[in-house]
Amino acid sequence: MTLSDFVALVVRQALKGSRQSLGSVGLELERDLAWYERHRSALTARYPKGTNIAIVGEQVVDRDADATKLVVRLRERYGRRPIVMPRLGPSEPTRHIRSPRRVR
Repeated sequence: MTLSDFVALVVRQALKGSRQSLGSVGLELERDLAWYERHRSALTARYPKGTNIAIVGEQVVDRDADATKLVVRLRERYGRRPIVMPRLGPSEPTRHIRSPRRVR
């Protein structure tokens, strides 16, 4: 499970418990997250690995490798509101750890 997958799972669980308090924003986040999961393979093929994408209204509205720059642009455009922003591909390189061997 990648960090993106974990965050998506936590957000989904949080939205289930607080739909009434989040109202329409919670429903929109849930739809955008479901859209991302359905289109993940196409998005991964279209954009370079490590790219952060912003999804609003079931479409990619912006992207950047630098998450901070992306957030600044999104805040200017949409204000302070929740937006689904997954990072495509593995966020960190895979590390291989060698198994210890007994020396005789």
